[in-house]
Amino acid sequence: MLRTCRRAPFACPSLTVTSWALCLALATPALADGPGFAVDRFDPAERGSDWFANNSLDLRGDLRPAVGVTYDWGYKSLVIPDSAGRETVVLRDQMFVHTGGALILRDRLRLGVSLPVLLHEGGDELVLANGGPALGSPGIGDARVSSDLRLFGEFGGPATGALGVRAYFPTGDQARLTSDGTLRLLADATVAGYIEGFVYSVHAGFHVRPLDGEQLGRTPGSELVFGLATGVKVNDMFVLGPELTGSTAVVGADAFTARSTPLELLFGFHVTLSDHWRMGSAIGPGLTPGDGAAVMRVLACLEFAPDYCVDKDGDGICKSQDACPDVDGVPTGDPKTNGCLLDRDRDGFADKDDACPDKAGVKSGDPKTTGCPDRDHDGVPDESDACPDEAGVSSKDAKTTGCQEAVAKASIEGPQVQTSEPIAFLRGTAELDPATTPLLEAVVALLTTESKVIVAVDAQVVSVPAPERSALAEKRALAVQAWLVAHGIAASRVRVSPIQREPSQSEQPTEDRVELRVVEQEEPVTPLLD
Repeated sequence: MLRTCRRAPFACPSLTVTSWALCLALATPALADGPGFAVDRFDPAERGSDWFANNSLDLRGDLRPAVGVTYDWGYKSLVIPDSAGRETVVLRDQMFVHTGGALILRDRLRLGVSLPVLLHEGGDELVLANGGPALGSPGIGDARVSSDLRLFGEFGGPATGALGVRAYFPTGDQARLTSDGTLRLLADATVAGYIEGFVYSVHAGFHVRPLDGEQLGRTPGSELVFGLATGVKVNDMFVLGPELTGSTAVVGADAFTARSTPLELLFGFHVTLSDHWRMGSAIGPGLTPGDGAAVMRVLACLEFAPDYCVDKDGDGICKSQDACPDVDGVPTGDPKTNGCLLDRDRDGFADKDDACPDKAGVKSGDPKTTGCPDRDHDGVPDESDACPDEAGVSSKDAKTTGCQEAVAKASIEGPQVQTSEPIAFLRGTAELDPATTPLLEAVVALLTTESKVIVAVDAQVVSVPAPERSALAEKRALAVQAWLVAHGIAASRVRVSPIQREPSQSEQPTEDRVELRVVEQEEPVTPLLD
């Protein structure tokens, strides 16, 4: 039925124009009724959606706008074979920019407009009795006006449903394969949702396409349309996944045939560039030889779509309602504190970090007491402080903790350095207990004052099995020696006996202990740190 001009001279090698035209008339039967129809099957989703051809139903806000452009290039979207099996590539490539915008009203209704602008199209020129498609210069396609009404669910939930209606006005040109030349209507239902990072959208509808007679040897008619998109959404900023779109004619001579069932698959992504700007790209093949199903389609988009809920701190509270937009806080219902760290006692410490969330307190070096009342600011909370109005230190004795008498002290009494409490280690290890730091600081202060005193560190251990005691005792003595040296005492003044003395039965200690003995300089001891 169809031939291309460049094939005609070979089929009809006459020398005169008249005979050439006569040969064409005999070789090419006339096609009835009209020069063409809207071939491009890509119908962009409303601006602000997470997909290219499927809607994500983000219908939040009132007078919330979105505008954008989508580049659409389809390769071999209309190929017509003849009875001999030869193909006429009517549309080798067709290039559009779909411009459009949307406006959301009352958290429920979305209105949209879209206009495809034809940048380029090319292919084999058809030789038809009534004239072929006039491919060539830029133009426009059929303008679309649409509306979507949310019926149930909320965006971000597992399922949101909406009904949509779209009207396509014949602003394009049939001869350029960008219009049907008639008003078209599409009604569809969409369900979309979000489940633990997984997003989806599915829709189905009916497209009223009132074309009469044949168009380029086809009988396009009303059709069922459908689509499915699935993917992952990361941090409300990145969406990645495939989309499937298709339709099938249900009336006319070509109903339910492969030629009237274009089906395409796209693999694409959308990413948020800033609070309101987004871009995306997709590529995919046609899955059927249906008219308009491009062998390959490439898409790219850029949109200005103000986010209804900008949430930089990730606390689930929109920036417009978050009193602390840069802090991962909690909802309070109070505009002055909503989205801030909850602080019931208003002492500056978030409840999650406050050891006393219902009593205003102060900072301390211990997470167990931070945020608790401490009138004398000695780090011991009032409820545990035996002397709440006198700055002291913490001790294991409840009767003196927080008092001056609990201040760590060290003194020389005879051959021994006496301390106000034992040097403590974490149970079963040679690691110094952080609570013993004030005591060791007192020993440093003493040895700094008594600059000629030399001490030896003796350790006794009874808390571990006998075979392990000697080794642990030596490690503990070395740990004390290392701490004192690290804090300013010369290594030659702190010594550790190389062999730990085993106490006699009468001297056997009942608990672990470390002692500092004052030694004569000539006593045969071995310094282990120099």
